[in-house]
Amino acid sequence: MESTRLFINAVHKVGAKVALESHQNTDVQELTNLMKSLSIDVIKVSGRENQPIAQVQQSSGFIKTLVINAHGLNVPVIAGQVENSQVWDFLNTLGVDAGQGHLF
Repeated sequence: MESTRLFINAVHKVGAKVALESHQNTDVQELTNLMKSLSIDVIKVSGRENQPIAQVQQSSGFIKTLVINAHGLNVPVIAGQVENSQVWDFLNTLGVDAGQGHLF
């Protein structure tokens, strides 16, 4: 863990940001602990949880919990593979800050 912390510090020194990508099968508490201990700048919700809308809705508990924990640490959450406005609107209601994908 110490070598990871040193690497992230080096990344920050050159002005870059560090993103941690999450997947639905990842433990949210584990991600929260990593955000705290490693100075993570952004959490990215994997695109697999974002498509199609039915799948996003099934993942809503995971995504909402992740957003609450990340925002509690002042870490923004970005969603990957946002392909349409229906998906983005739903993610936005969960508190996701930004998105990537064909919609944007």
